[in-house]
Amino acid sequence: MEKGVRAFFYEYKYYLLPDDCAETAELPEGEFPAKRLKEERCLAPDFIYESIAEEVLKIEDRAKVFPVSANLYSRAEYDALLRVQVEKHCPGCLRYSEGDGDGDGLSGHHREISLSGVCYEREEMGGRPSFADCMLYFWDFVGENLNRIAAWADEGNQTEINKLLNGVLSRFFLPLDFFCGEEDGHYCLCMSAHEYPEPDLRPIVSALAASARLSCLREAGWSVYPYFVKGVYKPRLRPDYFRRPPRLFVSAENGEEFPSVAVLEKGAAEWSPRCAKGRRSAMYKYLSAVLGENLLLAGSDTIGFSDKVREDLREVTADDLAEILTARAEGAFGSVPYPPPFLLSADSDKQADNPLPYKEKVRDWVTTCCSMCPEYAEMPFEVFGIGYAYLYFPDSGAEGDSEKRRVWEDYWKNLSAYPAPVFLNTEAKVFSRGVGMCLAEDGFALDYMVFDERAFFRALRALAPVLTAYSAKIVTVKQDGVIVYDPGYVIRPEDAGVLA
Repeated sequence: MEKGVRAFFYEYKYYLLPDDCAETAELPEGEFPAKRLKEERCLAPDFIYESIAEEVLKIEDRAKVFPVSANLYSRAEYDALLRVQVEKHCPGCLRYSEGDGDGDGLSGHHREISLSGVCYEREEMGGRPSFADCMLYFWDFVGENLNRIAAWADEGNQTEINKLLNGVLSRFFLPLDFFCGEEDGHYCLCMSAHEYPEPDLRPIVSALAASARLSCLREAGWSVYPYFVKGVYKPRLRPDYFRRPPRLFVSAENGEEFPSVAVLEKGAAEWSPRCAKGRRSAMYKYLSAVLGENLLLAGSDTIGFSDKVREDLREVTADDLAEILTARAEGAFGSVPYPPPFLLSADSDKQADNPLPYKEKVRDWVTTCCSMCPEYAEMPFEVFGIGYAYLYFPDSGAEGDSEKRRVWEDYWKNLSAYPAPVFLNTEAKVFSRGVGMCLAEDGFALDYMVFDERAFFRALRALAPVLTAYSAKIVTVKQDGVIVYDPGYVIRPEDAGVLA
């Protein structure tokens, strides 16, 4: 047994620091022989001698190298310590059975529970499935009914498609507007939350669409989008704007970043509220069909009706409008994103009235989830099992912050590259979604919607060397309170004190 062995973390793998290196800064240029600490029958920072392997390593990005203090055991020593944790923590878990801690029965525990007793896989009777698991269940259901959905799409029967899909989706979320069509000779399923006023729904729908890529739909050649796609979406409208295209107007070139779209309709000022709502819905669907809902949201401000044309408006065709909105979106975001973020600024000398930790003095923030503003806000989707969290990184200067963000986001977004068996492709799920960034006086924060808190924390634990080196903080925001955590292989509340 050896404790406090010098090691380092690079590209999701652990290595012993070469004997001729006092620190990671002295690692050789080019290729060099390295001893890799594989997480096989063990979990970092505790490793076994039997899983050490010789490899040839080349450091391509030195900013992604992080020092680690590792512990080495024989397999027998590790298993003996692990058995103690299994017997202490695992009884009562639905995944546990008597005898799991005996002999080879430990094999199911090596990748799940650490020698510190940390496990994010526990299941108990009556436990509520995570929102991430519900999304996978939904797409499994869709996959079992692809032939029915395709037949209805061929018939133009979108009503039955919506009944079928929302019958399942509404068990754990809100009904959406689905449309199934064709794209490049393949079936395409679009879904939209346009009937709800809350823009915070868009990143959730985006996560739902991303979850579809983990299902059989991908192998079946189906595409799934979280918005109505131009050329695919062909709704039936009343009034039918496809037969009688509306007259569209936008502001003349006056530096307006996101133009409003005005629709000329005789008698618009006299419409009843019900009629006005129906016309707005039909117009939204029409513009989504001819422009694409993603472009409509990213490039415009509002859509309104008028029975008079102001002098500062000019009439445009749908093609003209698409060109204008594309220029606006690409000018602001560099692309046509979905969901489009809100770009906000604040007076850095003014402190928020009820600030979240480390967001006391905010300069700028960008978000697709307005509930994650610097002040404590309502958590409207917690009822569905959707949480909020953010990672705070202390200030290290403009260039340092940029480097931190680049390295962290590269590790986070490519977590699927983490070697098995710690993470398995068969267990992949969309457990979180980045929704924004906040620049504060003393650092920056990256905001996330969390769809499976245990999987989220498991991923944070796997990247402990990165978060610890950056002196980051983990903050969860819930209706019953805010908790600040210190990162590490044991993630504990900041005020939890020292482990006994």
